[in-house]
Amino acid sequence: MAMSKLVIGKISEFNYLNNDFSVFKVKLQQWFVANLISDHDVKRAILISSLSDETYILLRNLCVPKEPDTEKFEELMHKLNIHCAPVQSLFTAREKLYHAAQNNTESVGEWAARVRSLANQCSFSQQMLETVMRDIFVVGMSDGKIKDRLKEENATSSQAKFPRLFELAQSKEAVMREKLEKPSSYSEFHRMRENEEYFMESGELEEITNNLHLSESEDDFEDLSDNDSDYLPDISEEHIDTVENIDSEHE
Repeated sequence: MAMSKLVIGKISEFNYLNNDFSVFKVKLQQWFVANLISDHDVKRAILISSLSDETYILLRNLCVPKEPDTEKFEELMHKLNIHCAPVQSLFTAREKLYHAAQNNTESVGEWAARVRSLANQCSFSQQMLETVMRDIFVVGMSDGKIKDRLKEENATSSQAKFPRLFELAQSKEAVMREKLEKPSSYSEFHRMRENEEYFMESGELEEITNNLHLSESEDDFEDLSDNDSDYLPDISEEHIDTVENIDSEHE
């Protein structure tokens, strides 16, 4: 009984209306490498089966008068590449890069990734690519303490490279985030302490109120403190004189 071959990873369906062909192309090639596929007929079959209906119709139209399953794999990839990834103006690509700026919602990592993505489309030499990415990363960063820290670096120094400045920015961002979190925790702690004191005081007041019973006996009145005088009924001097006269008559 023949054993099925283990397949590593999977290929997502490619739709030229929604997906980036350059990404699909790299993933497809790496999938072939991972699964040791070198036969061109097999590659062609896998490519065609990985296309959405809309993309297959497009490919079939691009192959007229031939059919896609009669073309070589490399030729099919070339046709799709020309249609789905047209060459754009380098000036347009570089204009987008030079005018790029960090959004308020972007973290340092997200901003750095966007700079790399934009620079990758500009066809710079390797040395110039590193320099331009570094400069855009710093200059296009939002104003604040992180940018101020990076501007302290000597741009002409061999140490002032993009990877190192990126690490500095991430470290500064982490410190700032920690400082923002501490006051919140501190305030929460004291809010809980204030609530605890409030409920304790409320409990004591309730206990005093429950235990405070007005009594007709003279001893009970004497036990009441001056602070509790508000709980006594309002007895005028006229009432007191009347009570004393009644007592005298009984005597």
